[in-house]
Amino acid sequence: MQGIGFHDRRDPIVKKLAHDWSNTVLAFAKTGNPNNGDLPQWPRFEESSRHCLLYTSPRPRDATLS
Repeated sequence: MQGIGFHDRRDPIVKKLAHDWSNTVLAFAKTGNPNNGDLPQWPRFEESSRHCLLYTSPRPRDATLS
């Protein structure tokens, strides 16, 4: 039985995103810092700059919230 979801788990892009996100969450849980080498540098959020990391295809990118 296949789980409920919006994406094909066999899709290489979905697999890569899941892998990178898992490593990011694990790094944050272990160290308090999400940076782990799988993604662009993820700076600390500050209200004044509203800096964030957007998960986009094919690669996450650095951005600013508007």
